Amino acid sequence: MIDAGALKGRGLMGKARSLAALPRSLVQSWNLLRSVRPDMVLGVGGYASGPVVLAAWAGGYRTAIHEQNTFPGLSNRILGRVVDRVFLSFAVSAAHFPRGKTILTGNRVRKRLQQAGAGPRREEGKDFTLFIFGGS
Repeated sequence: MIDAGALKGRGLMGKARSLAALPRSLVQSWNLLRSVRPDMVLGVGGYASGPVVLAAWAGGYRTAIHEQNTFPGLSNRILGRVVDRVFLSFAVSAAHFPRGKTILTGNRVRKRLQQAGAGPRREEGKDFTLFIFGGS
């Protein structure tokens, strides 16, 4: 478990608690990395991925993040400065990261989900298909 807390959307005391927990979360992250010994660490955003990717970078591990949104969240904006690669779902997101680090990968969608939207449109008042897109 990584004791990490959000910085955005918190009051002054909430931010202070999250910042105070950062050293502990970095130590927890480092211990996790030492036990797993990954070849690479991939963060997908959110405050919990921040300390793990940061500890991996500091420990010399290969690092990357994947940004699923057009406007990156705080963790990915910070981590984008230090990671080896930034994988993007949308080309427009590249403007928020250092040049030369970004690779446009998109978001994978299962074939079954792609085919669900290919059928005829439903009449009003009938069942409908809902496509939910995202990751954060």
